[in-house]
Amino acid sequence: DYLKRSKGYAYVDFKTAEAVQEAEKLDGTHIHGRACKAKQSKPTQTLYEPRTVFVRGFAADTKEEDVRQVFGPCGKIADVRLGTGKKGPQAYVEFQEESAVEPAVQLDEKQELGGTIFVARSIPMKDHRHQVAAPRKDLPRNAPQQAIVA
Repeated sequence: DYLKRSKGYAYVDFKTAEAVQEAEKLDGTHIHGRACKAKQSKPTQTLYEPRTVFVRGFAADTKEEDVRQVFGPCGKIADVRLGTGKKGPQAYVEFQEESAVEPAVQLDEKQELGGTIFVARSIPMKDHRHQVAAPRKDLPRNAPQQAIVA
């Protein structure tokens, strides 16, 4: 919270299924006097767009055909969307098959399209990004919250 107190929960990413099973054995143990619940988290929605990669780091004059030429060997391309973000030109490459995403991600940090491209699985836009938090009831309405917390 804003006073930097623990809310009492955490999410941990494990590399293997065996590590998850070992962690689940800790269910019910006490940490700082509180019972610990250790359960595998089930996603409520997909974390990644299954057939789309996000690309940045290429030259500003890159054309759709250039992107298709670089990513075409990975699999059949359904769509290419070019745009400009905070860090310069960017693209979303959507494939017809999910199996094309892994070879496309392997192109990360390669010299292509006039620069070092950065390729990652595309994370869908979340609904909550455009929600505004409710005003805090413990501070005056126009208080400089960042200065108070720091």
